[in-house]
Amino acid sequence: MTTTNENTSIDTRLSALEIRMASVEALLNNLARSSSRKTKKLSNEEKERIKAKLLKGVPYDNKKLEKLTSIELKILASALGINSFGMKRVDIVKAVLSKQKK
Repeated sequence: MTTTNENTSIDTRLSALEIRMASVEALLNNLARSSSRKTKKLSNEEKERIKAKLLKGVPYDNKKLEKLTSIELKILASALGINSFGMKRVDIVKAVLSKQKK
């Protein structure tokens, strides 16, 4: 009887250990993914350089706006006096297009 109880106890402990190891693996994967997603913050000089370059291309059509990166699009919107905080890309493009018509 004791060997059956010991085997059950070992099996239970192994199962619990496997579950814990799986959760540790998941945590490590999340940490690895989040650290690879961190972006470099632009300096004020870089933002001003990008802004000057973007303003030279005004007015933009829809095709040109779609080619811009998200950061470039937000910098352009800001330069045109649009508060793009919390806006989706599609909405920012619409706002830039309408602001250029004025």
